[in-house]
Amino acid sequence: MTGAATITDFELFMDDGTELSTTEEYRLYNKIYHEVCDSKDWEFLRKEYAGTQSTSVAYVSLPSDFSHILMNDNYATNADYANTPMVYIGSTLIPYKVIPKAARDNYTDQVGFCYIDLLNDRLVFTKTPTSAGAIKFDYQSVPTDIISSTEPLIPSRFAHIIYHGMCADDFIIQQSDKAKSYRNQNVARYKDYLDSLTMWNSKFASL
Repeated sequence: MTGAATITDFELFMDDGTELSTTEEYRLYNKIYHEVCDSKDWEFLRKEYAGTQSTSVAYVSLPSDFSHILMNDNYATNADYANTPMVYIGSTLIPYKVIPKAARDNYTDQVGFCYIDLLNDRLVFTKTPTSAGAIKFDYQSVPTDIISSTEPLIPSRFAHIIYHGMCADDFIIQQSDKAKSYRNQNVARYKDYLDSLTMWNSKFASL
């Protein structure tokens, strides 16, 4: 469902009573879109970072669409690594455990650990790897804003969540008596679609 199609549905629900400009409509659209995308770990937003780690520096720059690192279960049977995001280096996939940045001083100069430095957009190793090699990890990506001709990464059958969220948003409620009267219905439909999307997502996350 393109951005233009969603805006048409939104205006239909509102009987063109929002008095929003096209720019304001798309700003509201993307507000709701990112709200949904930020609400959970979604498999449709999972990406693999693939780069090269140098022996001259103790970090790699995070991708521009990085939201947060995700679990990858290659070492889930190992108690030391279970339920922990991992970074892998080299053809043999040497594991590096991702620790909280606040705990970094406990691992100073220790091999096998790294942390996310959000302030500087880096993945930092507590000790520089001794050999260069391919590096990879899974992360949740931040999708680009939607325009009239593009489609959200949310599967199309769940994309109706966007205009129901738009109709229920406080910005719209303050401008329209109809929006006020239908707010509960739109909130309910928004939650229904979110629940359905979550259920569908769980089928992939638990494979």
